[in-house]
Amino acid sequence: MNAITPIEAAEQPAADIVALFEADPKIVLTDKSKADAFFAAVKTEVEAHVPDLTTAKGREAIGSIAYKVTRSKTAIDKARLDLTSDLRKEVDRINKVGKEEEARYAALAAAARQPLTDWEAAEKARKARIQAAFDFLQSAPLAQPGDTSERLAARLAQVQAATFGDDFEAEHKEAAERLQRIAIDALTTAIERVKQAEKDAADLAAFRAAQAAQAAQAAAAAPTVQAEAAAPAAATENHVAPPAPPPPTASPSETAIILGRAKTGLMDVCGLDEDTAKRVVLAIARGQVANLTITRENAHVG
Repeated sequence: MNAITPIEAAEQPAADIVALFEADPKIVLTDKSKADAFFAAVKTEVEAHVPDLTTAKGREAIGSIAYKVTRSKTAIDKARLDLTSDLRKEVDRINKVGKEEEARYAALAAAARQPLTDWEAAEKARKARIQAAFDFLQSAPLAQPGDTSERLAARLAQVQAATFGDDFEAEHKEAAERLQRIAIDALTTAIERVKQAEKDAADLAAFRAAQAAQAAQAAAAAPTVQAEAAAPAAATENHVAPPAPPPPTASPSETAIILGRAKTGLMDVCGLDEDTAKRVVLAIARGQVANLTITRENAHVG
């Protein structure tokens, strides 16, 4: 059957095009001339209707003609869905296959790139290890709360044990070895300094303990000495003199001054080196040298 031309559609009776549409609404979607002819027929009918709002029948006629237009639109919509059903199914099929292919190619691309991905991860880990080594070497010599000679020695051992293998490129290895030497020197010096400070603290504690023991011994002997000294006077004067107060004990700061003066005196007068003079002073202070004591008076250096 030959398609109707636009001129023929315009000349075709409205009843014929309406009958064709009612038989198969798809004609307005597949033939533009028939779509125009049917729309013209519907429009003509709408325009030919004279609205009458004064009666219920007139108002009902208005609603009826609007309903006929809407019904035509609904029929066209249904025909459109029927015509495109297969197309939409094909689109869905194509989309499904497309997503499957996308996933397959994405997986293949990831597999192709895997060696580079693995290398990048290893390189990131290598750089992290290098940075951690630099951070440790830079922080190791720094003083930390609670540092003792033992803790410093343990840190020194860690620094000395550090190695810079395949992770380190030439320039990084050279820089790390330079930091390692600096850290070893700094920690070695710090250990010597802290050991000396620990020894000085132990010596000072021993001196204070000896001083306290001397003071206690002197206080215990004081009543006997005082009684012996007061006996002749008691016989002549018939009274007992009050006991003399025990000699005052030096404070820690005074003790340090007294020891320092005694050490300086031994160095100046006897020509002793500082370490020997210090050992002699501590031996006297601890009571290890018979008949010798250090007091405020005899520790004074002119």
